[in-house]
Amino acid sequence: MARAMADPSPDSVHPSSVVNPYLDHAAQPAPMGLADFGVTANGTGYAYSTSAFLGTISIQSLAAHYKFTSGGTNYYGTEISLQLNAELVLSHAGKANISYWMQDVVVIETTTNQIAFNNNIWNFSSGGGLGTGSIVGNGSIQSGTVYVDVPSASDPGTDVFLHYPANVSAEMVASTVGGVPHVGFAYNDGFGWVIYDNVSLPWATAWSCDGFVVDGFAYAPIGVYYDVEWVEGGPGNGVSDTQDKGNFTMGLEYWNGHNFQAIENAYNFGGNTAEGMQSVVTAYVPAKDGVPLAHDTAGTSSHLGMLYTRSDVAVLNVSSIYAESNLTIGSDHYRMVGREVNLTLAPGTYTLSLYNGSTLGDHRSVTLTAGEYLAITMGHLYYPTWFNESGLPASLLWSVLLGNQTYTSSNGSIQVVLWEGTYAYSITEVAGYYLPGSEYSGTVDVSGPTRLSFTWAPFVYPVSAASVGLPIGVPWSLGIENSTYASTNDTITFSLPNGTYTYTVTADYRFKATDPTDLLTVAGQAVSLGIPFVPRYATLSGTVRPSMATISINGVDTESGEPNYIVVAEAGTYEVMATLSGYRTFDKNVTLTPGNATVQNVVLDPLPATTSNASSAPFPWLGGGWSTLDTLVVAAVFAVAVMFGLLWKRPWRKG
Repeated sequence: MARAMADPSPDSVHPSSVVNPYLDHAAQPAPMGLADFGVTANGTGYAYSTSAFLGTISIQSLAAHYKFTSGGTNYYGTEISLQLNAELVLSHAGKANISYWMQDVVVIETTTNQIAFNNNIWNFSSGGGLGTGSIVGNGSIQSGTVYVDVPSASDPGTDVFLHYPANVSAEMVASTVGGVPHVGFAYNDGFGWVIYDNVSLPWATAWSCDGFVVDGFAYAPIGVYYDVEWVEGGPGNGVSDTQDKGNFTMGLEYWNGHNFQAIENAYNFGGNTAEGMQSVVTAYVPAKDGVPLAHDTAGTSSHLGMLYTRSDVAVLNVSSIYAESNLTIGSDHYRMVGREVNLTLAPGTYTLSLYNGSTLGDHRSVTLTAGEYLAITMGHLYYPTWFNESGLPASLLWSVLLGNQTYTSSNGSIQVVLWEGTYAYSITEVAGYYLPGSEYSGTVDVSGPTRLSFTWAPFVYPVSAASVGLPIGVPWSLGIENSTYASTNDTITFSLPNGTYTYTVTADYRFKATDPTDLLTVAGQAVSLGIPFVPRYATLSGTVRPSMATISINGVDTESGEPNYIVVAEAGTYEVMATLSGYRTFDKNVTLTPGNATVQNVVLDPLPATTSNASSAPFPWLGGGWSTLDTLVVAAVFAVAVMFGLLWKRPWRKG
């Protein structure tokens, strides 16, 4: 087990108002690594308390040995210990504080690289010692002086063999559960975090747990330091080692209420443990993500002193506007408890990414200088932003470029979610279409839900349609793409975008287009069309009786000797005449309308018969033929006869 240093001499317990870190160690062998005594490089004291400490080590190579003689027996071994040591303080009004020295210990056998863990608890209060039942956990109190526990053989990562490079962490967490102080001991050597012991102090229900205390103004009751240390030393029982080979970095962090933060002042050696190490070269290096570390190698023993001070590092405070926040700096991730992170970092420039849950909420770079304290607030409120378009066909793709991100859609709206701010955008050109004015690029100010509208117009080209064969003044029209263009002149002009279209031509009822429906193709240049028109004809037909009559239309004879006739002619009024010897002439004007069939039947009436034979006449004395005069004579004679018969009557006699 690890062992505490012996009490310092009485006259050195309080040499001044600030503790002296060098009382126990002035040179190697000493516990080497990182420690915080609560004293700055210029001798200024400070104090703080925390609920947790975290020690980390990243090992590339490690080898050490110890050799000593005790009671005439020589001892040799290659084990080392890594110790996370801190003091837990309990306080009570009107009573002296009680201090327990807590150790979370990692033991590595450097020949085989086998790793093991244990914890030790010591009473650093006046009187010392541990009463039966004063500490309850998985371990036990030994000889009334120290509590000891080791992980269960079934715990992951214990008694395994490390393969370098390897990362190992140790953690101690203080809490109060049901009024009883508790301390948890945990490790992680690549198999996940294992809490192998959770001790309680059941007798201290009336006491307040002040957590782990670092105090540069006072010593613990038995005269040792209120410090924290994450150090390398011998395997236990006050044994010191010699570093034979080493290449590893160590970090020491405390819980600040929001996150684990590297200590701001670090010595390269510890004070309270009796196990030490020699032939160690310790140097300050920042991790790739800025956390200050101790880099230990084997060589000529370094002087004991400050590894780094608050003047060598910077402190960055980041506040978030989000309830659930996570901050990323390089490969380091911090869950922001209470919307805040406080970090000790080496000077330099860092890229910070703040997440609202899993959504990126802010992203920026900060530059830190030595000794600086920088406080920033990160986070943006998100708002939907719509880029709406009209005028494009439904299936045509269009795009918006925001920063380095391109958003593409085939419908009328592109929606993005942006935090408040001003953004430059540009609209990608679409073949065959354009945006009027200078709307292809601009800026959008986002302070709430925002909408931008863009109206596309197609590139159009002139189309000229000329009538051929249509007299000036005759109305005609061309229908295309749900539009109709009309004119009484010989030319119709309009514009169309690229494409192939079907058009339809109509005209005054007296004329028709030879191709009333056709295709028109526009391909990036003006188009000219010639549209031929012809008169629209009518038909005239009918029967002819007698069939041998001669039919003429406007004085022009048609075929004769047929029982029917048919004539195709332009619209208008025509004289239809039919002649045949012995028949009266047929003569009539007929009006033909365009596109219609007109029927005009022709029937010829025969002329009256005439004769010169006198013997056959009824009244030969009147001449050789029956004439109108003959008729008058007969009528007169008949009338006289009737009158005579009416005037002459035979006398009526009775018999």
